[in-house]
Amino acid sequence: MIFFIDYQNMHLHGSLLLSQHQLRYKSFVERQNYDVFNYKELEYDQYDTPSAKYIVYKSAKDHAIGVCRLTPVSHRSMLQDLFPEMVDDHNIFLEKDIWEGTRFCVEKNLPPEVREKVIRDLVNAYFVFSFKNKISSIIGIMPSYILRQVFKKNGCAYRYLGKPKLIDGQRIQAAILNITQENYENFKKLDKQEIFTRKKVAA
Repeated sequence: MIFFIDYQNMHLHGSLLLSQHQLRYKSFVERQNYDVFNYKELEYDQYDTPSAKYIVYKSAKDHAIGVCRLTPVSHRSMLQDLFPEMVDDHNIFLEKDIWEGTRFCVEKNLPPEVREKVIRDLVNAYFVFSFKNKISSIIGIMPSYILRQVFKKNGCAYRYLGKPKLIDGQRIQAAILNITQENYENFKKLDKQEIFTRKKVAA
């Protein structure tokens, strides 16, 4: 189940908010060896501010098994602060209806079909939250293969914001996902096709 957590409702979801920091630690510090802030197996950074919105997928055991964080670029932006050379047009950071997606991660040891569902539900939450809050686009930085796995594979069109960069042996790319009805329909259409295929195989 998906939960939207921020500083206004965190008192209702304290254990889940803590769990998403633990998942981020496992994903980015333990598994990928990121040199980022952490404390007692909790990963955090300077973008965990009152403007941050956390999209968290909660398991049946009340643990976070998927998470992503959204923040308005007009407040602070990881891309602008840490990777400005990867964005050609810096005017994008002045737009109040553009947000940044960061810390997208999913529990590694899930069965493949569950992992795919968590990813799709997080992407769906991107659209749902953005439509509700009049967000026109979401920008972010990811390894190129993860961009393809998370968005392109799920029918979402995106475009690159600049040239790729090789970081720790991985090709990293900044990209923008436009929150349009067409993009969302393509996402949902692919989901229906996959459900039909699964039912056909099961039959």
